[in-house]
Amino acid sequence: MRARRLLPRVVLAIALAVAVAAAPSARAATPADRAASRAYLGAASDAMTAFAADASRERDSVLAFVKRVAATCPATEVGEPAHSNAQVRIDETLTNETVADLALAAERPLRGAITTFLSRVSRLHFGEASIERVLRRAVRQYRAELVLAPTHLCADIRFARAHRWRRLSPASRRFAAAFAATQSPPQPTTVGLGRRMRALLGPSERRALRRLAAEQSMVDTRLGRLISNELNAIFAALD
Repeated sequence: MRARRLLPRVVLAIALAVAVAAAPSARAATPADRAASRAYLGAASDAMTAFAADASRERDSVLAFVKRVAATCPATEVGEPAHSNAQVRIDETLTNETVADLALAAERPLRGAITTFLSRVSRLHFGEASIERVLRRAVRQYRAELVLAPTHLCADIRFARAHRWRRLSPASRRFAAAFAATQSPPQPTTVGLGRRMRALLGPSERRALRRLAAEQSMVDTRLGRLISNELNAIFAALD
């Protein structure tokens, strides 16, 4: 795929699209909302600890995916097609598909922790409408992402190449639509949601939220570097 020049944003449920919004007013900070915020922070902290502990398994899963792609579709690309706008869009879509597959591979060892986190926070309820709305949307999007299956990437690339980079396979189109649905509107991260609850937290909990933000930043950096490096490894294998 020649869309290496068009490296897309990597989005993963635990990672990259922080949603920042105004905190609720102190007037809305009911005891129930404060308790729900503390429970959310506890669930998020436990999930982030699990993510950090599974770093090696995350990497192994991504490397296994890259190895499988290199073994099953070597030299998929031969020749250089003309770069019409339509062909560039096809190429970019397939690059996005590759990134999504890498993200799903990275997520696989974390699914237990993500499922536990979602189970815990889905039971929480907030009287503050803005938090309640974003939390429900985030849980729906995360769960939709968890059921996404990896694509048949090599078959999808071969199909596009056989059609001179003018058509996507039906499977590519279905996956692109399903993945886009999990990303729009952009997902808040665990910390992004926590920041919405800041006015509901006490001083010690706000300090815990800052620590959580630092931990998430490290997870984001590690994941972004891993996916970027292995995306380049896939491009090299397919050239």
